[in-house]
Amino acid sequence: MDKKKHTAQWWVAFSLDPSARPPEPQGVLSAGWDEVSPIFAPTAEGAEALCVFDTDHEATVYMHSLGARRGGSHPIITEGLNSRQDLERIAERFGVGYVAINPSLAGEAAAVVPLGEFLDRLP
Repeated sequence: MDKKKHTAQWWVAFSLDPSARPPEPQGVLSAGWDEVSPIFAPTAEGAEALCVFDTDHEATVYMHSLGARRGGSHPIITEGLNSRQDLERIAERFGVGYVAINPSLAGEAAAVVPLGEFLDRLP
């Protein structure tokens, strides 16, 4: 039995279109892509970086803070990255070139790495 089958190393926060029906229980990666969009942060170079977090809790807290800053909240979904393929599917669909690791809205600079470098951290 694979002990880490459902243990995600990293988490991505997605904003759900408020008019969309809730996704099926199997997760956003199996749901319709038209109903969700991942959260991106601007980089110092002017590019956009996919926000990834160490824990589901950190992703949720970030999204709640972001919603409050924008004057309201949208439904959110957090999704664990269990493999390179999970991130590759997100990257292909949304044109990800960079990854922001544990971004903060408190003004702290997030570590931003190229997608390929971050993929090397996933099984």
